[in-house]
Amino acid sequence: MSTDLPESAVPPPTDSSEPSSAPTRRTFIATSTAVGGVVLAGGVIGGTLLGPEEAGAAAAAPSSRVSLTVNGTRRTVTVDNRTSLLDLLREYFGLTGSKKGCNAGACGACTVLVDGHRVNACLTLAVRMEGVEVTTIEGLADGDQLHPLQ
Repeated sequence: MSTDLPESAVPPPTDSSEPSSAPTRRTFIATSTAVGGVVLAGGVIGGTLLGPEEAGAAAAAPSSRVSLTVNGTRRTVTVDNRTSLLDLLREYFGLTGSKKGCNAGACGACTVLVDGHRVNACLTLAVRMEGVEVTTIEGLADGDQLHPLQ
């Protein structure tokens, strides 16, 4: 058995003095890195590509108006769409009885009653609470008589 390759299978010799027209892997990676660096530097140095109107619109978070009853009092407030029910109660209404424990719904420190059902307020978006009745730990008391949970 012969180990010689047929003449058609052997590539023709290349002349090292002639540059190849096809990019090599090394030149492709180097070019991509250089172009990416220029684009990144242009964004850092030149600032944003958005005009002032678009930049203002992108910076302003979408908000919604929410009406709900909290501890027997009807309240209406405009909140960011990403605001949790817990943050609404604590930051907007000053009801600090519900605590932010784990912020993942595992500990139960944020539990409130929504239409009579217990809910983890840290996992519930405030905008989903349109028209509901929310009862916090502060709302469980009957006048001056404290509830056993309090």
